[in-house]
Amino acid sequence: MIFERKFSFFQRKFSSHNNNIGTIIFRKVSFNLILLRVQRKIFILSCLVKILGHQGVGSLGIYLSDFFKNVLIKLNENTLEYEKTLYLDKNIFPNSIFPDEVNGFILIPNKPDGLLYKVDNLTGKVVQTVEIGGAPNNIIKSGKHFFISSLDSNSVYVLEEEYLIPSHLITIGEKPSAIDYFDKNKELYVACEHSVYVIDTCSKEVKRKVEFDAIFWELKINKKKEEMYLSTFDSKIRVIDMNNFEIKKEIEGFGFVNEILVDEDKNIVYISDLIEEKIVIFNYEKFDVLKKISLGFSPEKIFITKNGLHLIVKNSYENCIKIINTDEFCLEKEIHL
Repeated sequence: MIFERKFSFFQRKFSSHNNNIGTIIFRKVSFNLILLRVQRKIFILSCLVKILGHQGVGSLGIYLSDFFKNVLIKLNENTLEYEKTLYLDKNIFPNSIFPDEVNGFILIPNKPDGLLYKVDNLTGKVVQTVEIGGAPNNIIKSGKHFFISSLDSNSVYVLEEEYLIPSHLITIGEKPSAIDYFDKNKELYVACEHSVYVIDTCSKEVKRKVEFDAIFWELKINKKKEEMYLSTFDSKIRVIDMNNFEIKKEIEGFGFVNEILVDEDKNIVYISDLIEEKIVIFNYEKFDVLKKISLGFSPEKIFITKNGLHLIVKNSYENCIKIINTDEFCLEKEIHL
């Protein structure tokens, strides 16, 4: 019954966009062939990076992706005011992104065509593409390497930072849906359908695999408590000890948890619930709910400012961004795009 409910929810939310997206076909590309192609082009790529790599350096900002509209929204990090919209190519559907404003670019793994796009952070123009294959869905950085998970190839691709050259392919479980990085042990944690994989980011090898009786969607690490929060498809959040992988707590009562954010300074976890259309805030020491904020729409993207004073909530369907004060847990500002 729960799966029928979720299917009807997503069908309702996404049906109006089907004509724009078309039929997305995930294709697998041989990693070894990619390496050969890239090696032949190292000289060309190095020239391109030297020419284009420092363009687009602007003021620090917060970037929010809009998958269906093919755009990135930038807010000023200090004032939280709308700054600009970066219009991407129509074949780029941004979800997980990696902004690097020091060097003036944004990396975007693109599910439909299996490419990684490097775009200028001022213009949104593509300055480099890298063939990855599969359906790349998440990107994270560790040291001098980028780690990109791929949904349909059940793997994590590793790229060297400087020229984005593929260096390793790590095979993991089915449908890797979320990744997070634990810098203390230099480990990457990957949530798959029925398991969690731990990858050593130095050796680029799987260090541990732990199986569970649940299908996971989102994963977030609390570095201070050394525990993980994993959302499941049956509307629960499991709190798991990162040392022994035992389940410390199971929290129920959600519709569908899309994103989880941790504020370690305030001992708070923020949860965006797509079906209930709320932001749920709970204290991770006692696991008690502090507040539920009804927004009147489905909160797809949430972001905590660096100072922890504001939570930014984005919704594509209402075409707006709401700013929540994290001291009083109240709506402070609304930005209509």
